Amino acid sequence: MFFKGALMQDPSGALINPGEETSAGRQLRFTSVEEMLAREMEIRDFIAEAIRVERAGAKLPTAASRKLELPAELLARFKRQPALKTAFEALTPGRQRNYQLHFSQAKQSSTRLARIERHARNILHGYGIGDCTCGLSARGLSCDGSHKYLDGNGEDTRVR
Repeated sequence: MFFKGALMQDPSGALINPGEETSAGRQLRFTSVEEMLAREMEIRDFIAEAIRVERAGAKLPTAASRKLELPAELLARFKRQPALKTAFEALTPGRQRNYQLHFSQAKQSSTRLARIERHARNILHGYGIGDCTCGLSARGLSCDGSHKYLDGNGEDTRVR
């Protein structure tokens, strides 16, 4: 995976965009170790190109430069609840994008409304969609479930 792969020279078209929401990263895909070994020189060339791009200080377009297409249900909720709009706009661009994707991927309006309702409180408190809201996760940013065995005093309740 090359995190600034979109900025790299790729005349053969070997670098693949791993997903439709990925704007900068590109990857090489292999089906066997033999294929990797056969493409060793090409891989080395891509690594050298990635180093060149990094040393040149090339910058990726920021997420803020991409206009978010928010679903109509969220825009209507913003009109009814201006504090939600203010809180949403205070989130980092990445957190805004994650919410936008989650809400927009629902096919039915009722599902989009349910998702917005379920996440409104977290948005108001400045949490991203995957952020741990209980404060007990070992990793902090995302809820990793490490706290599911803790009692109210922080003691591990698993039988050993």
